[in-house]
Amino acid sequence: MAEVGLAIGCGRGVYQGIEREWLYWYDQAGERYLTPEERAAEAQQQVLQEAAARRQSYCVHAFGSKESSLMPELGGLEVQSIN
Repeated sequence: MAEVGLAIGCGRGVYQGIEREWLYWYDQAGERYLTPEERAAEAQQQVLQEAAARRQSYCVHAFGSKESSLMPELGGLEVQSIN
């Protein structure tokens, strides 16, 4: 399907909890398009990294260090996924 810039290829992966060989869509550069679950996991990982960076920045600005025993409540923050 070169006229639309797509290709189909196979690869081993997990989709909806099932591990096996799957057909995947690929772009013109040969990069596989992520499944909806992979995109969600990637987005959640980005949110966690951004939260950690904000926490670190806050601690540096507020306390002069990356971590502070004065803020134990921030260390226990959890990010829950929204489904």
